[in-house]
Amino acid sequence: MYPPAKLVLVATKGLIAAFGICAAAWAASVTPTYRHEAALRDAAQSILQGATLNQSQLGLLKGLVELAAPDSIRSLTKNDIAVIRLHLLEKELAAKKVLFSEFEPARLATLSALAGTPTNSFAWLTLCWMQPRTEVDKRAAFLRMSYVQGPNESWIAVRRFPVTLQSLSVLPDDLVGRVPVEFAGFVRSGLYDRAARLLEGVDPVIQQRLVAQLAHVDEENRRRFAELIEYREGLDHLSVPGIDNPPPRRYWR
Repeated sequence: MYPPAKLVLVATKGLIAAFGICAAAWAASVTPTYRHEAALRDAAQSILQGATLNQSQLGLLKGLVELAAPDSIRSLTKNDIAVIRLHLLEKELAAKKVLFSEFEPARLATLSALAGTPTNSFAWLTLCWMQPRTEVDKRAAFLRMSYVQGPNESWIAVRRFPVTLQSLSVLPDDLVGRVPVEFAGFVRSGLYDRAARLLEGVDPVIQQRLVAQLAHVDEENRRRFAELIEYREGLDHLSVPGIDNPPPRRYWR
């Protein structure tokens, strides 16, 4: 026998009220987590965009990542924590000599990020950078994974290129071959000044080998890059393929 219509109405109102109470309780419990994750995301984005942080801000960042509970945060937030941990480590390295054991928080954060997002090219690169230079095979394996997962991402490439360049003498041929291709990618993307800065301080023979790869770049980009390095000390000897007549040097500049 069906219950009276009034009884159905009362029961429905009760269910709605119970659902509302549960929803409010859930929101109250997760809102702090979402705010924490949003703060971590904003901090990581600022770091990747090249923001300069003072000691006070770095201290706040350290406290922010220490408060993060690994079991309750999402994969994307783990990526943000890895970026922040790496930045804090880089600052410590710049200020003092750091023991390898002090790399551990950044290394664990990076491994946690990869567990949630194995396609994270930046995290693979971070593992390579943190690996001792004596462990050549592991460094090469991590670097290779970075290239596989993010071959054409400029923001990763500008960080990866110096790491690869510094290890040319010990890298296998497949990774050595990536270097000139990645360099040409900077020029192809219009990152002329970035490409020039990456060449500075590099052995002249390697410089010319990298610039030779620009033969595969369109003429407009090659010409603009040639015009830029014509005025850069230490780079003005380089010959860009197919650009035989760079503009005359302006000595008054």
